[in-house]
Amino acid sequence: MITKHKNIRRWLTSFAVVTVLLAAAAPVFPESALATTLKQGGTTVTVSPAKTVLTCNQSKPVDILINDVTDLFGVDLKIGYDPNVVEVVDADAANPGVQVKPGNLPDVSGGQGLVQKNIVDVATGTNNNSAIRLAPAPAQSCSGIIVSITF
Repeated sequence: MITKHKNIRRWLTSFAVVTVLLAAAAPVFPESALATTLKQGGTTVTVSPAKTVLTCNQSKPVDILINDVTDLFGVDLKIGYDPNVVEVVDADAANPGVQVKPGNLPDVSGGQGLVQKNIVDVATGTNNNSAIRLAPAPAQSCSGIIVSITF
């Protein structure tokens, strides 16, 4: 949700690093990166939609997508946004704190893995998420959503 009519493109460019845990290759993303698209080999991590405009009391979801990943076992995602411009809508009101909606990658359903972290700090405008597949679940090679964040 937003308190003023603003173009929120600014916070989209402040997305921080995404570390992809691959079976055969160490991540090559830098410790800190400011980008809306991150790339490692043929794999990209993108924000969809890349640009969103909200008006007062309006909310919209933004997906963090991973495309053409090979041998994915887990992700560690850190996102920054301007808490003076937007706020995250809690995706799980039944649990304390504010959370975002986990996506389908990595697939942790049916005991194949677990969400290790799903923490939104509304004061600082940070979002930390990590999820991992557990043995004997195989690595995944596909495209999908890491998380969906409603602002």
